Amino acid sequence: MLDFIEWLTQQDFGRRCILSVRDILSWVNFVNAVCERDEDSFMTIRAPEEEEEAERDLRLDAVTACVHAACLVYIDGLGSGTTVSCADSTLFARQMCLGFLQQRLNKMTKLDHEMLAALRVYDSCLPREPQWGEDFFGISPFYITTGANMVSMLCALWQDVTDLFGTDLPVEGGKGGEFAWRDGPLLAALKAGHWVVLDESVLEGLNACFDHRAEIYIPELGMSFQIQHEKTKIFGCQNPFTQGGGRKGLPKSFLNRFTQLTSKDMEFIGNSIFPTIDEKIIAKMVEFNNRKVLCFCSCLAGVLWPVSHFCSWEVFGEEYEPYCGSKEFHITPFNVQVGFSVLRRSGEAPVTLDPPLSITHQCLKPLESLMKCVDMGWMTIVVGPAASGKTSLVRLLALLTGHHLRVMAMNSAMDTTELLGGFEQVDIMRLWQQVLETVDYTVAMVIRRGLMSLDDGTQDTEFLLQTWGVFCQWLKENRLQRPGGTVNSEALNKLEVIILLLQKLNTKLKVFTGNN
Repeated sequence: MLDFIEWLTQQDFGRRCILSVRDILSWVNFVNAVCERDEDSFMTIRAPEEEEEAERDLRLDAVTACVHAACLVYIDGLGSGTTVSCADSTLFARQMCLGFLQQRLNKMTKLDHEMLAALRVYDSCLPREPQWGEDFFGISPFYITTGANMVSMLCALWQDVTDLFGTDLPVEGGKGGEFAWRDGPLLAALKAGHWVVLDESVLEGLNACFDHRAEIYIPELGMSFQIQHEKTKIFGCQNPFTQGGGRKGLPKSFLNRFTQLTSKDMEFIGNSIFPTIDEKIIAKMVEFNNRKVLCFCSCLAGVLWPVSHFCSWEVFGEEYEPYCGSKEFHITPFNVQVGFSVLRRSGEAPVTLDPPLSITHQCLKPLESLMKCVDMGWMTIVVGPAASGKTSLVRLLALLTGHHLRVMAMNSAMDTTELLGGFEQVDIMRLWQQVLETVDYTVAMVIRRGLMSLDDGTQDTEFLLQTWGVFCQWLKENRLQRPGGTVNSEALNKLEVIILLLQKLNTKLKVFTGNN
């Protein structure tokens, strides 16, 4: 091990590697975890009892374990992080590292077929098919148990560790000024032994979780919580800070605590999850945009979208003609389709837009892309110059699919509490307005169904429509639809009559059932 580290630091590609005692201990711990010493102090496969046959199959010999540990701790990280300057010659550098290991190991022992296969770990010609079982998943010779719960947390640079660990919050339903401790998402996940994904930016305040302490100390409670190594697994996701966007470059000592994935790893993951997609296409996707590989593959595998939707001539080649959108538009009471994108309509009452919107040929291309993002569950940013119809495009999609849309004007002076909410005095008029909005939506749905029906509910529908219109006019005259007013008993009595009419008519039409 020490010979390899000394040799690595003398190479051009290894001089920028961050080598520490922690890495050597990780190397040793990995070998100890997959092997076991016998009475002669040689690293051999343990001979367990028959009922432990599955565990025995996962044990490795010392040479194979040593090679995989070197790849995990040192060699896999070449071409990323501090060694990103040698990204173009990563494969050559890895082959040199394995060649040195093979040379040193040949002097110590005779290498069998399994050991030589471990030294070809980066050979793309070797078959590496993932294997699934009822309670395990992996690629030989490493497997993990399945069924673990995962908690994903988006960490921003302005966040504090209290957002993850927890803090004192007012007791719901308690006395005035009564506070109690509430676990944050990270602390709750660690207590339960869940897997944790820290997305986009990993906080340096979590250092104690990853070093020899392996614990979290909460000063407010005066208690420490240990990390359950057998259950809890922590993953950090961060795009390279060289891509911009105000990302913060984390300290090298902190990055050294993680095992970093490379573009080759992304290709292998994509090929394993989406075997129906050509490996060359996935390789081009990784080259084009490493961050959106799984998104691209999901589109190609889920729906018959052509590769040209994402193509770039510089990457995919001129054989893929760029997709310029479709002029096909179809709408039914159940679905709306633009090109290759299809969305189900909710069947809710349409909302009157002011000013009204029209479907033009120019909006079909961006509308198709927007519909696909909604269908895949992706967050979407509509980019364009001022007054180009960005908001109108979203409003049009909400109208076509029958969904309510709330538009919030954002500016730099806004705080997250204005969006997420906060503690404030009780405002009875706000609750009254929420009740009116709910009743208005319910009346619209029931009236729509009643006017379309041909049974005896038509008269009751007309009566409900007339009563609701008179009630709305009465609210305007008494200014009970604006903040600052007061709700009197007369308003409650009138609303109660309308709710009774709704219940009676809904019993006939069955617009709303116990399930919805």
